[in-house]
Order: sequence, then structure tokens, then C-alpha cells
Amino acid sequence: MLKLVPYWRSAWRLVSVWLGSIATVVTTLIIGFPEAVLHAWNMLPVEIKSTIPPKYIPMIGAVLMAGAVLSRLVHQPKTQAVIADKLIEKAIVEETKL
Repeated sequence: MLKLVPYWRSAWRLVSVWLGSIATVVTTLIIGFPEAVLHAWNMLPVEIKSTIPPKYIPMIGAVLMAGAVLSRLVHQPKTQAVIADKLIEKAIVEETKL
């Protein structure tokens, strides 16, 4: 049976979860609605479009996913402190139930 990590309710605070979610949305939009993505791209100012070479556009989703994996390895002190506090609170509540 699938067992969740103790901090699953606070996982939304992690950068890796945010990047993974954004990558999923971007990739889904590119694959599912290419005309809409192209239209949105054409509406961007030239200054913004010139910062990303066209050959790298299809790789945006993959780059975001790689960033999600790498960011999971980076120390996130504020987020980890919140998660630790929540785990301590949960342990105290469970201890009082015994």
C-alpha cells in the first residue's frame, strides 16, 4: 500500500513541487493546445521573446522538471522549518491521544 511522507500536507511549500506543477501545466499546454501557445507567444513583446532562442522553447517543460529535481536537493530552511514544526505538532497530538 502507498504510504505518504509525514509532511505531505506541507509539501505544497516546497520549490520542487511548484516547479514540477508549473512544468506539468506548461508541457500540457504545449502538447494539448499548440495554437493557443503560439498565439500567446506571438503576443509577447519582442524584448521578452528575444531572451529565449526559439530552438529552446520546446525544452521549457523539461528544464522546469530538471529544476524541480535539483531544487529538492537544495536546503530550503524556511520551508523545512515550517514542515518540522508541523511534524512536531502532529507528534504531540498523537502522543496525547495515547
